[in-house]
Amino acid sequence: MAALLYYLSTWIHFPPQSDVREGWPLLDLGVAAVGPPWALSGDSPHYLIMVHSLTEDADLDLDDDYASAAQGGLEAGQRFRGRQLDPHAERDDLGRLLPTHSPALAMLLALLSWPLAGSLWIEPWCIWLTTAAGLACLAWTAKRLNLAASGAVGQDWQTHPVLLLGLASPLWCYSVDLWTEPWTALAWMGLLFFRHPAALLAAGLSGTLIKYPFALVPAAMGAWAWWKGERTRALSLLTSSALGLAAAVGWVQWLYRDFSDHFSLFHSGIHAGFDWPFEGMAGLLLSPENGLLFFFPVLAWAVYGIIASRAGLDASMVGRGSPGKTGQEKDPRQLAQESGRGGRPNNRIGGLLGGILRSGRRKFESHFDAPAPGQAENGAFPLPRPAEALCGLAAYFLVHAAYEDWAGGTGFSARYLVPALPLLVLWVRTSAARSRLYQAALAYSALWSAVGGLAPALVYDRTPWGVLIHGLNYLQSL
Repeated sequence: MAALLYYLSTWIHFPPQSDVREGWPLLDLGVAAVGPPWALSGDSPHYLIMVHSLTEDADLDLDDDYASAAQGGLEAGQRFRGRQLDPHAERDDLGRLLPTHSPALAMLLALLSWPLAGSLWIEPWCIWLTTAAGLACLAWTAKRLNLAASGAVGQDWQTHPVLLLGLASPLWCYSVDLWTEPWTALAWMGLLFFRHPAALLAAGLSGTLIKYPFALVPAAMGAWAWWKGERTRALSLLTSSALGLAAAVGWVQWLYRDFSDHFSLFHSGIHAGFDWPFEGMAGLLLSPENGLLFFFPVLAWAVYGIIASRAGLDASMVGRGSPGKTGQEKDPRQLAQESGRGGRPNNRIGGLLGGILRSGRRKFESHFDAPAPGQAENGAFPLPRPAEALCGLAAYFLVHAAYEDWAGGTGFSARYLVPALPLLVLWVRTSAARSRLYQAALAYSALWSAVGGLAPALVYDRTPWGVLIHGLNYLQSL
């Protein structure tokens, strides 16, 4: 049902202007028009220009592509034909116009779109691929929750994944336009649930190449896994982050080799600058225009799910001597030896520091990682490593909150937090709160999810009351 709704919504448009209609198959219904999807705003037309350049010219010199789009070509999409865009690119000393976005997603889309090169169908095809990525996140989340449909987190309609993630979050909006966020959300799901080291490596590497700051997620998760003594998993996660960053730096240095004033490692990866994160921390959650909870307050119940981890819902700790398994703890020297630090009981200072660190680790594990009786054994909790996941989320949230441009430009709600939505939904699912307040928050969130999914251009860069005023003005103009 969700897949049908997502794909049908890509065909719905507000009536475009006459110059946009030209050459595009549309059925005018008065209030809305029906036709294949097109890139709407933000970074979407610029990613589409990269796809066209790769499929038609097999290069990333975007100069002729931006020029052709300004003259009425399809390179930037149907909606931007004949418009002079502000290029998301910079010109090098040889006169080439090179992209400032990571080209990884454009390369993937170009590879999957090669047979359609030069046709008007390459634009809707790329959007439909992005829709498929969003639906894959939804299906994966639903599968995890269905596997954990017993015990304290049994299925009920108020926390069904299709409703929470698919129809009560901004995922719908970002899955019907050409955005990177559904793709990075899919990579994040891989980090949470893949077990094979090669699969973990692939997930972290792909997410990092699509969005360079994503490297912090596997790095933070890997650091926590190393701290717990899960060396194989930790090495896979840390290696994926390091390889992704190394590949990004190498690619950027090669691509921008002919810039005389190029001194940046990433050039475009983190180009907005940093500031104290307090404004961004509040803004990403509570801003009327760019805040996650201002449009989707039901996701605030994720806090209950995180607190519920105190009951111990981490199956990975079974048999590792963690608190909550038998009520007994291993000898500190044994823990130190298992984690590779080696016990040195004669070193009083080292022993004292090690004891403090191990005590802090066990206390954190007792809050987030200890298995509750009967929970870990029957797989009732859908998130295998809550503490590790929380480390990745915290690192990702803090770095984006520290951006000077924490809003992320054009978008709906908190664009930067969209990749974390499946994780937040898993925690909402675990919360036991099902009050009338929760039901009201769910209904309000579902309303904005539907508005954003059916009319993305209406909600971009607007507050709730701004959307209402703009919508009323539009209806009056008909």
